[in-house]
Amino acid sequence: MENMKKPLFHRLSFGLVGLLAAGACLFPALVGAADVAWPKRPIELIVPFRSGGDTDFYARTYAKYLEKELGAAVTVINIEGAGGNIGLQQLAASRPDGYKVALGQDGNLFTSKLMGTTDLDHNSFEIAAIGVRDDTAVLVTNKNSGFAKAQDFLAKARAEPGKYSVGATISAFSFFVVCKLEAAGNFRLNPVDYGGAAAMIPAVMGNKIPLVVNSYGVFKQYIDNGDLIALMVSGEKRNPNFPNVPTVVELGMQDAVAARGYFFAFPKGTDKAIVKKLSDAVGAVQKNPEYAADIKNAYCVEPFYRDMTTANKYMDDVWNDMVKYKDAMLRK
Repeated sequence: MENMKKPLFHRLSFGLVGLLAAGACLFPALVGAADVAWPKRPIELIVPFRSGGDTDFYARTYAKYLEKELGAAVTVINIEGAGGNIGLQQLAASRPDGYKVALGQDGNLFTSKLMGTTDLDHNSFEIAAIGVRDDTAVLVTNKNSGFAKAQDFLAKARAEPGKYSVGATISAFSFFVVCKLEAAGNFRLNPVDYGGAAAMIPAVMGNKIPLVVNSYGVFKQYIDNGDLIALMVSGEKRNPNFPNVPTVVELGMQDAVAARGYFFAFPKGTDKAIVKKLSDAVGAVQKNPEYAADIKNAYCVEPFYRDMTTANKYMDDVWNDMVKYKDAMLRK
């Protein structure tokens, strides 16, 4: 009997070994990620925008906490230009050794691609995680504009298509939000490129333009002191950090719901084990109450996370929504 059992035991043993080996081949990102010898030196975190903006804030906030999770310095490097495209182009051309990573915005990346200013998209990189989701894009006006509330604006904008100018960052997320608002609200505005918040704020404060679009946190202090009015927010539900601002859903514009995700990206071909290690570290930061307080106080957002196994699907869904507005972005 022993001689009969032995071959069966060997067959089971070899079968198990074979299954384990096959699993390692099929799921390399899940094998040995915790043991990969990375990082051995400082990591460069590219911000494809100027210092002082929202992406820069999130990058520097993450860097502080990621250093503790990874045990290595994380140095933020700002490479601005072309709506974020230059920094991401440099990342895409970098060696995939795990020591260059970027924090980008899906809304800006995809708007640039739809408008023909870049060939890059999320498939050009190894996406480690979505680390921030901001659904606080607000349509803001000066207190003296004549738009005391959203209904005032909607009535006037619908009555006189194209009369009112709105400041946005053309070829970026805020312009996409404008296009969604127009389509869902059945009105048409005159978009003016103001670059970013640094130019938008004095323009709307000085009545040089009646309307602007950006994240609530950008305008928070001016809304709090009454100089500016937030007419509506792109989120699906009211934000508890500014509960008096109506959502586009409440105003009958369900299709105007919009949010931008901030993604961590490595150059294509980076070791999956390294990608997973960063993905896991980003997930660990999400659970840190100090991090949650930092982003809430600065930009009125809550922790949000998609790991490396779900981040691409998340970005696919964003792309599939945005591509429907290509003609609107091109003002066709």
